[in-house]
Amino acid sequence: MTDLLCCIAAIGLHLGSAHVGHQPVDNLNPVNPGVYVELRSGWTVGAYYNSVRRTSVYAGYQWHGPAWGPVRPAVTLGAITGYPGGPLLAVVPSAYVDLGGWGARLSFIPKVQATKVHTLHLALERRF
Repeated sequence: MTDLLCCIAAIGLHLGSAHVGHQPVDNLNPVNPGVYVELRSGWTVGAYYNSVRRTSVYAGYQWHGPAWGPVRPAVTLGAITGYPGGPLLAVVPSAYVDLGGWGARLSFIPKVQATKVHTLHLALERRF
């Protein structure tokens, strides 16, 4: 068990999303509860209730940039299930803000065919 815990870099809770774009966003779900784990190797896996009201499961690799004070940028490349049209490939830039043990991660999800709008996503994250 301790071998597994030493491999975990972060555990996060997906909270919600704001949808931005030219399409009507009234029908998109802004509440997206879920969980994720990032390993020290950079691999990350998670699941959440998505904007089209389905369960999504994803896996990807996250690269971290240098910290600027309490802010640390990252980019994740991965695949996500649960959207019309099959699994989606995504490149998701994000920024983690350290709030003293726990922090907030704000991610920008570029427009995909399933939602036709850009998404800003908020997660609560505990880094180890």
